[in-house]
Amino acid sequence: MALSKAVSDATAAPGQSLTYSIAVTNNGPAAETAAVVSDPLPFGVTFAGSIASANGFFAGAYDPAQNAVVWTAASFASGASDTLSFVATVLPTAPAGTLIANYGYYESAQTPVFPSAAATT
Repeated sequence: MALSKAVSDATAAPGQSLTYSIAVTNNGPAAETAAVVSDPLPFGVTFAGSIASANGFFAGAYDPAQNAVVWTAASFASGASDTLSFVATVLPTAPAGTLIANYGYYESAQTPVFPSAAATT
């Protein structure tokens, strides 16, 4: 499995919208079942909407109890890839120059949970 994280703007200002994306690829020999990709919102941003799965392999929703966007797939085929995204807004009260690091996480019935590298704004 491969997981990478990106953000639309590395120098966002307070009140600005950002698009976070996670590229996920199953480079293993078999399908992954009960796959879950989660993206907890870091301190300094709030969920703004527009949850997407570019190739439609995952269904996503915002979970306010976890303050995270969570995508699930019953099965994720070997060789398949998808880009998952959502929009967040930098809090208007965030001090200028605040560093915001965001991580994505992947897990399935076959793969224990592991994080992406950080996408930093």
